[in-house]
Amino acid sequence: QEYILTIDTSAKDINKNSLSQGFSMKFLPEPHFRLLSVTPSNGATEVPPNATSGFLRIEFNSEVDSTMYSAVHISPMVLGEWRLEDPTHMYYHLYHDLELDKTYTITVDADALDKYGHTVIQPVTSSFTSQAFQVVETYPQNGEGRISPTGSIGVRCNAPIDTGSVRSSFSCLPAISGGFVFEERQFYYVPSFEMWTSTSYKVTLQSTLRSADGAYLTTAYVLRFGTDNFKIVDYFPPHLSNGVSRSTYIYVMCNARIQQSSVGTYVSFYPRVSGTLVPCFENTCSG
Repeated sequence: QEYILTIDTSAKDINKNSLSQGFSMKFLPEPHFRLLSVTPSNGATEVPPNATSGFLRIEFNSEVDSTMYSAVHISPMVLGEWRLEDPTHMYYHLYHDLELDKTYTITVDADALDKYGHTVIQPVTSSFTSQAFQVVETYPQNGEGRISPTGSIGVRCNAPIDTGSVRSSFSCLPAISGGFVFEERQFYYVPSFEMWTSTSYKVTLQSTLRSADGAYLTTAYVLRFGTDNFKIVDYFPPHLSNGVSRSTYIYVMCNARIQQSSVGTYVSFYPRVSGTLVPCFENTCSG
């Protein structure tokens, strides 16, 4: 359909000057109904398998309605449903994760119609491949230094984890005693005591770590990080504070356990204060 845009001489600029002569232009929109884009793009690899809403989107150059749903196919079949994002975009709402390391193909039929009955100019086929089972995030991050020695070690994968495979695949040097806490896609190794300060650690996840569906890591995953130096991280009263109650206690917290037997040799007060040094644990103090 040809369109004509016309601007007549009654048009004025900001200073009230009229257009010296009229303007007219003609243009012809593209002649066919077609797809503008498919996401993930054709040939895409390493597509996250997580069942996030709208991971698969199709954009058209014309408005479509729900009749388009039956003209689009996914192979192998994935449970879910098509939904309209707006009149020219539709997306697939997944009910569960994609299979790992799997190639999927999206096909749009040759007789697909837009909202106005126009047939798509040509059928479309587009494919993408999902990620293999892998570690996607860790805490600490790989290569991170000066982390708190009181923290735990966290690992998140791109699919639900077979928790039975974690213990045999996990190792740490220097060794840390502790236990595991599991969630669906991630787990934490919680040390029984804080890690050593000023120390480099190496955590290895062997390729025997597997997903709940039985997929293994393609290669072992190695995480390296370093802990912070031994230091004071909190104290009370605040430095240079005024009006401190005379009956208060003086509190100091470090980022690692203190050798209690020798506290008296390295803690001093000026002017001298009579009192008792009391060990405090878990950020609580009784005197």
